[in-house]
Amino acid sequence: MDLIKLHKVKEFALQKMEEWGLIEEGWSFVWDTRAVRRYGQCRYRKREIGITKVLANLNTIEETKDVVLHEIAHARDILNRGYTKHDKVWKELCRDIGCSEKATFDSFEDDVI
Repeated sequence: MDLIKLHKVKEFALQKMEEWGLIEEGWSFVWDTRAVRRYGQCRYRKREIGITKVLANLNTIEETKDVVLHEIAHARDILNRGYTKHDKVWKELCRDIGCSEKATFDSFEDDVI
């Protein structure tokens, strides 16, 4: 595990969550340690942004930052309108936040399993 990379990702996530008002709303960042097929997840009931640790370690920091911002877009969407989906409203939020509008990420998951 590249602990420096993971630390940078977590610091970025917390900074962006603060910037977009999620910390104020009670959201937290967590590492997913069991998932290998899902890179990120927005858990609205728990108010968590989760990133899969093994995939963050395998991919570049920039790719992982994009996934973090993708999940932040989902969280902001939920706070704004009560639900989220990969529609035009969410894609506009992605542009505002500065992340890709892609709904999926092509990862190295075959190498992980």
